[in-house]
Amino acid sequence: MKISPLWAAGTASMVLALSQAPAFAASAATLPSITLTASGTWVSVLQSDLNRLGYQAGPVTGTMNSQTVQALTAFETSHQLSSGDVSSQVWSNLVGVINPASGWPKATQSLMAQHPAMRQVLAPGATGSWVMTLQADLQDLGYSEVGPVDGIFGPKTEAALEAFQKAAGLPVTGITNPATWQDILAGFGLTPPFLGNIPVSGWPLPTVALAMVHPAMRQVLAPGATGSWVMTLQADLQALGYSEVGPVDGIFGPKTEAALEAFQRAAGLPVTGVTNPATWQDILASFHLMPAYNTGVASESVWANNASASTASSSLSAATIDGRPVLRVLHMIATAYGPSLQDNYPYGPVDAFGQPLAPGMVAVDPTVIPLKTWLYVTGYTDPDLPAGGFLGQAMDTGGAIKGMRIDIFMNANPTTVSNFGIEPVTVYVLGN
Repeated sequence: MKISPLWAAGTASMVLALSQAPAFAASAATLPSITLTASGTWVSVLQSDLNRLGYQAGPVTGTMNSQTVQALTAFETSHQLSSGDVSSQVWSNLVGVINPASGWPKATQSLMAQHPAMRQVLAPGATGSWVMTLQADLQDLGYSEVGPVDGIFGPKTEAALEAFQKAAGLPVTGITNPATWQDILAGFGLTPPFLGNIPVSGWPLPTVALAMVHPAMRQVLAPGATGSWVMTLQADLQALGYSEVGPVDGIFGPKTEAALEAFQRAAGLPVTGVTNPATWQDILASFHLMPAYNTGVASESVWANNASASTASSSLSAATIDGRPVLRVLHMIATAYGPSLQDNYPYGPVDAFGQPLAPGMVAVDPTVIPLKTWLYVTGYTDPDLPAGGFLGQAMDTGGAIKGMRIDIFMNANPTTVSNFGIEPVTVYVLGN
């Protein structure tokens, strides 16, 4: 695994600079007041923190709505604060913003003591060494939209961070917190992934260990949710024969809820209409990616620390392709493109990184599949591609490649490329 140059820096001056860099949100004075009709990044932070503390603010949309206001009022009442706009007193009481060590799982708190980055709250407008670290890490993880490593947290850094959070299944806030940093560090093999967004306590150890390598199992989706993970759920249910799910549109509505409940009922799971690790495990088991959830397995206290789950995951035989773990299974629509000027105007036959196009390269929507991700594509019928499937890499983008669609590069003449047409495919998203 490639280590970010700022993480690998060995000079005493760099280590000293990083160890002394202050967190962006060091006091309530640095956080803005928010009205009950506001929208934007700080509303997302508020919703995320209220949800994490159990106040049910609803989906993290960045828009103040009635559910968020009700959650805020409940929080203010429980802390004997004046109700109304979000003031510095409210921020001071919201653990995880001012005192980010509080309220996080014990394992995450332990990791925060080892990794100073996890204590840094960086938001648009922040500057300095820690912003450079964030930018360099995102760049190394394939988020080239972050732009130059200049230590200035601008719109490009915010967009790259939001893309990372979305891909990791975290609340998309554009602001770092311990969970975001933990998943960034996990990308370099320095920490286990963050599992605090699912109720892991009480799940069987094998289920938690599988969740370490399958991000889908860490997604709690309920009516009202939106995004690529909802599209994954809808496509999976559709492929499993639950046609009542309706279109794969990324909107968790009544049809998606009905299909999910039907699946849970058929699988012998509690019928909640909300995903949890057991539901995802049985969905993935239907695609032969893991054993089915065994309700007879004795429940254990599985989250004493991340190390226990990490150890267990190493002993499990999670599905792999070419030695790489399968992280997600996406049912997508594929087209093809070739080396012609018509297919690559105005940039020429190069990928998103300026490298010559080559067989195995796939154009993707980076908000669904991060660039540089390894993929296994199968399910097509075109005779000019490898029979059965091929191992490729997400190295390109395209103006028309949005959502659950990919474009496969074929080093062939325009007629052969055109003959590919439009085909449904299954895309296995692979880890390292």
